[in-house]
Amino acid sequence: MFRLVVSSLSLALLTGSVYAQTSDPAHLSLVAGYKAAFTCSAHFNAGRSVEQIAGDELHRIYGDYREAMAGLPDAVIDEEKKTVSVTYDGGARIAAWRPYLGCAQLPSGARKDAVSKLPYIKSFWDRAAPQPLKVRLSNDPDLVRIVEAAFDRETYGEGTETTAVVVMKDGAVVAEKYREGFDAETPQRTWSVAKSIAATVIGAAVHDGFVDVNDPTGLEVWSSPADPRGNITLENLLHMSSGLTSPTAGNRTDDIYFGGGRVVDHAITNRLVAAPGTRWRYANNDTMGAMRALREHMNDDQQ
Repeated sequence: MFRLVVSSLSLALLTGSVYAQTSDPAHLSLVAGYKAAFTCSAHFNAGRSVEQIAGDELHRIYGDYREAMAGLPDAVIDEEKKTVSVTYDGGARIAAWRPYLGCAQLPSGARKDAVSKLPYIKSFWDRAAPQPLKVRLSNDPDLVRIVEAAFDRETYGEGTETTAVVVMKDGAVVAEKYREGFDAETPQRTWSVAKSIAATVIGAAVHDGFVDVNDPTGLEVWSSPADPRGNITLENLLHMSSGLTSPTAGNRTDDIYFGGGRVVDHAITNRLVAAPGTRWRYANNDTMGAMRALREHMNDDQQ
């Protein structure tokens, strides 16, 4: 009897938690923002259909987003204005695509006419045409077997989905395979690979003399002489050793990624809990702080 009561109570608490998530406007705003952003990038960057997006980008998402996502209406895609809107009980979330910049979310509560307030790149720097990679499919049966296994939805985990595998050796592609609906030209979400891309961008800025990784970041929000965060260097941020607090490793940054929040309001406002350079902790905020520092230093959207 005791077990039955406890089990019933646990079920009631779980049901109440799910209901709270699916009816809380703040949570629904994040989930709607997730749907708008992922639909926008997959459609306008990669040319994927709503059906394809539902099967991939909006499938196997965060567990605490699934119930609310299932209750949201279809995203509304405006092909002319290059926007995606997702309504929810309490408002709507909007993501907008811009040339060279891709998709960005408007803040919660913003209307579609706010898209005109976003920065635009007027022109792009000249660059040489990319050189085609020398593609050679592997003759190594072991490598072929490993690559093929990545697509069987079983070898590397029940129900796993792989859309592309490219293996390179000495600058040449030695094995390559894509799932149906994807090819070498299909843009795909990078997730945390973007951290390496960000570090490469900052490396280019160092090479061109824009910044020095050993200098303090110079972030305006840390500019008070009494603020010890002013001693954090770009190198500290790139090494994820800023010393800033983050509740969990990786510190879920939903307010920025899906809420349309600003980096200056969410990623670099945490307090210092360790001396810069003395503690490593995986944190999205550090990478975003590094890129914000570069942006403030350049102070020009067109560079």
